[in-house]
Amino acid sequence: ILVLVFNISTFVNLLPVYTLILTSFVSYAIIQHGLFDLRVLATQAFTVIIWIVLFSKIFVSQNLTESVMDSLIFISMVVFGTLLIRSVIREVQQREKLAELNDKLKALDAQKDEFISMAAHELRAPMTAIKGYISMVMEGDTGDIPEKARGFLADANSINERLIRLVNNMLNVSRIEEGRIVFQWEEEELSQVVRAVYNQFIPEAARKGLSYTLEIPKQVKDKVRVDPDRIHEVIANLISNAIKYTDRGSVKVMLSQSSKDKVKVEVIDTGSGISLVEQKKLFQKFYRVETNVGKTTGTGLGLYISRLLVEKFSGLIGIESQEGKGSNFWFELPILNPSN
Repeated sequence: ILVLVFNISTFVNLLPVYTLILTSFVSYAIIQHGLFDLRVLATQAFTVIIWIVLFSKIFVSQNLTESVMDSLIFISMVVFGTLLIRSVIREVQQREKLAELNDKLKALDAQKDEFISMAAHELRAPMTAIKGYISMVMEGDTGDIPEKARGFLADANSINERLIRLVNNMLNVSRIEEGRIVFQWEEEELSQVVRAVYNQFIPEAARKGLSYTLEIPKQVKDKVRVDPDRIHEVIANLISNAIKYTDRGSVKVMLSQSSKDKVKVEVIDTGSGISLVEQKKLFQKFYRVETNVGKTTGTGLGLYISRLLVEKFSGLIGIESQEGKGSNFWFELPILNPSN
């Protein structure tokens, strides 16, 4: 500016010194205030360039009025530019705080999952022991018991089974999501698993007075590659929910071939049904149907885990339901060697 406007070149030799001083101050500001963000640097550079242009324009004004106007514009831009830079810096700081809070939330979520996994693991052992003792008493290992007491023990056993399933769900969900679960892959006839799970729930359906039936065609092709324990868990979740949320009527378990290369398991009930809006959310984590919340116990994990497991077995799971007309929960799995 001195050279161009006033034709003074005395300080030109000191330009490297000025550059070094300016660079030092800018570097200090960047390091001290964490101004490495590109948006902050771009805003500052753009603002400083405008300031220099406007400040230079003051010295080349043609008259006093123009000089005063240029001075006012320069002052206004200094104020505006300062506010703009502060605004950008504040936004960057808020983003950094938000990122820090997100990291803390992720850490807390990890701690929560670890606690749930540990608590569920500690609960499973005593509940399994309780199940064994109840079974021993019901089978007469401690002597004859009255029929009324046998009914109470059956109810206690059913509740204990439900708690065991809830604990298993809490353990499995974190393992599946993190990829820590180990699958024991086997070739299994799905009809055998369906029959075993069906028989497991006969007492519970009888206590509720439900019509409980099983339908499996004789010539069905049902050999699939799965983890038998995990597919057992999926079927148990579907049947347990059907019995749990059906107060009267029936629960029907079916196995069929939906196509030449797929086998299908269906659990059909005459419960209250589920709306289309809730069906879209039904297989999400921790989701529970609003009309059923408070009616019975549950964590909203059973169907979510079932979806993860079925998808792991290259299958598909879904629901067909109408409010007031019951529900049909189903899943399909690919058949091994369907042409044979």
